[in-house]
Amino acid sequence: SFTLHYRDLPPLRLSTRLLGRHNVLNITGAAAVALTMGVPPTGIVVALRRLKPVPHRLELKGGGPALVIDDAYNANPEGAAEAVRVLGGFTDRLRILVTPGMVELGESEYAANREFGEAAASCCDEVVAVGRVKDALLEGLQRGGFDPAHFHAVKNLTTAEGGALTWKSIQDIDNEWLYKQFMLYSLHGQSKDALAKTQVGAWEYDIVYPAYKCNMTDIMAAIGLAQLERYPQILARRREIIERYDAALRNHNVQLLNHFSDTSASSGHLYLVRLLGKDENYRNAVITKMAECGIATNVHYKPLPTMTAYKNLGFDIADFPNAFAMYRNEITLPLHTCLTDEQVEYVIDHFVDSAFGGKS
Repeated sequence: SFTLHYRDLPPLRLSTRLLGRHNVLNITGAAAVALTMGVPPTGIVVALRRLKPVPHRLELKGGGPALVIDDAYNANPEGAAEAVRVLGGFTDRLRILVTPGMVELGESEYAANREFGEAAASCCDEVVAVGRVKDALLEGLQRGGFDPAHFHAVKNLTTAEGGALTWKSIQDIDNEWLYKQFMLYSLHGQSKDALAKTQVGAWEYDIVYPAYKCNMTDIMAAIGLAQLERYPQILARRREIIERYDAALRNHNVQLLNHFSDTSASSGHLYLVRLLGKDENYRNAVITKMAECGIATNVHYKPLPTMTAYKNLGFDIADFPNAFAMYRNEITLPLHTCLTDEQVEYVIDHFVDSAFGGKS
């Protein structure tokens, strides 16, 4: 909503579903022409409320806590900059930008995407950069002061939230029956899934068991399908990063997980390093030093007997010396496909400096 002031007429309060400053300017110009031509203010108000956004151009979708601004059709620098400015205006919720950047811009492509990333840094809380220009976007985000949490180790196949179950065929077990059991337990015990209920005249369903609500949404499943298509490339990139880490750290006083052999291959989910001869305090100090350099590391995992709930159940970490020995000096380095070669070297350099005083 905004207020239009025109000559000696009373201020005119206008509301529109169109987003962006450029649309306000267009509406202001059109309203001024309409008023000059004798259109009554009420006519402008009504017409504006009926005005619908062009599909995929700053199109607001959804409602409640989750809103989607669909700007998929725009792919020029001015339109992209306006899109993130609009996103930045939604200060009452988490602002997530999902973008492949801009392509087919010739020699200016990298610079334009870097500027786009820099503009997004001040307007977004989270950024998911995909596609061939993501390096330019990430560089711009860093130049714009964006929180470097993308260094954090994350899962190698994501659906944003949720997960999937797979199984091999089992003799005398019907796969369709097994699927139905999972469906019942994950969606309130409903007798039909969402697809079955969309069939003609098939809306009615039953609740056959007071089960859980832990199903994956269609949007998350779509993300997962796209991830599966590129999973070979994901695994290949993870292996490249693991081999860089291995080469840089194998001569230090550490124990590394062997991800690859002649008979096995890891998914490369985590890169675990044990600082041999060190304790919790030393490991925690290394984590703090890395964080001060903008690198988020982690520990996988803190043993359950050290947690309050399990202590209350009578568990004592003293009874699990091997678990504690693995935990006390373990640190997990960032490992995900958005890391560039330069960022991997940045992690290595600061880890060697933090853990070993820069000694090679």
